[in-house]
This record gives sequence, C-alpha cells and structure tokens, in this order.
Amino acid sequence: MWNYEHVIFTTSSPTSIWNLYQDISRWSKWDDEIIEAHLEGPFTTGSIGTLTVLNQKPSTFTLKGVKENRSFTNVMLIDELNIQISFYHYINNADSQTKITHGVSISGPHAKEIGDQIGPLLTKNIPHSMDRLVKLAGETE
Repeated sequence: MWNYEHVIFTTSSPTSIWNLYQDISRWSKWDDEIIEAHLEGPFTTGSIGTLTVLNQKPSTFTLKGVKENRSFTNVMLIDELNIQISFYHYINNADSQTKITHGVSISGPHAKEIGDQIGPLLTKNIPHSMDRLVKLAGETE
C-alpha cells in the first residue's frame, strides 16, 4: 500500500466544509485541477460519479463511507494497473477548530512502486486545494 495525508485546521464549521464536499458540481471551485465532476444520484455511499482532471480522460469513481459532516471516500479502480486509488476526506472537531484531513491511498499488487511513480502527481495540489476549500467555506458562512 502507498499512502499520503495532509491536515489543516480552520474555524469554519464542519457543516460548511461538508456542504462544499457534497456539492460535487462545485469541486472545481476549490480544486483547480478538477475540470468537472458529476454524480449520479445523491451524495451517499454507493453513488457513482465521473471526474475529469486536467490532462486526463474522465474517470469513474464510487463514493464509500459517506458519513454526513464527518467523512467520505471516492474510490477509483484502475484496471490496467490492477490498483485501487482512494481519495479520503475527514472532518473532526479539534477544540475550537475543525480539523480537515485529505489523503490518498493506493492498494493492489505493486501499489508501493506505482504509488512512488504516480503518487506525487496525484497529491501535489492537495495542500493548495485544501486552502481554497477553507477559504471558500469561510466566504459562505
């Protein structure tokens, strides 16, 4: 397995962050590598969506572990590499602040080697996108 994680803290409420997460059509507002995102159905476990990222063809993902105001993971299966890429998002209360965690894990045969190759490309924008997420949440409160 290969893993990456980034954490930030904000005074924005978990609900404000969650509202931005579940409005998938606006993911490109806080993650500038996303060109567009669509979800078939509600923002719940098992829903399937499509994500188009800069310089990539559209990818299909499935929402897993959706817990309102707390967490969700979007999971992509890359059959040609025989791997699963999970983008996880957690919201926790931390004293008087909200702790936000975004991470990426790659699993499957040779996940460590594949992660070492593609992981930096998948994760390079995460700190910046989280800063934008927090800024946007603050603007909507």
